Order: sequence, then structure tokens, then C-alpha cells
Amino acid sequence: MQRMPDVAAGRFVVAVVIMIAITRFFARGLLGPGPSPVFGAISAVAGLVSLRLRQALPWQRVFKRVKKGQLS
Repeated sequence: MQRMPDVAAGRFVVAVVIMIAITRFFARGLLGPGPSPVFGAISAVAGLVSLRLRQALPWQRVFKRVKKGQLS
């Protein structure tokens, strides 16, 4: 029962983060200080990298192992 909401939430989060990255790129590129396109690209890539790291690191499993004492 929980699989379908998890899949939907996963896709929604990815879509929202990509939209935020695009918004950050244009906002920083148009309104930021000089070389603004470079700063906009760095800002957008940083947001996408943070998304990828959150997907790659299964934090719930890590926390469970810490609680059990398997990780110190």
C-alpha cells in the first residue's frame, strides 16, 4: 500500500527540486553580481547535486544502524 505514495512523492520531490534549480539559475543569472551566468550555473548545479546526494544516501538505514549500535 505504501509503495505507490512513495513513488509519487519521489517523483514530485525530483520535479520540485529541478524547478527550483531552474529558477535559481535564471534568478541568479539575471539579478546576481557579475559573472552572473556562472554564478547561476553553480547555484543550479549545487541544488541538483544535493538532490542526488539525498537520493544516494539511505539516511533511514544509517539512523537505524546507529540506534542499534552497529555504527559508532
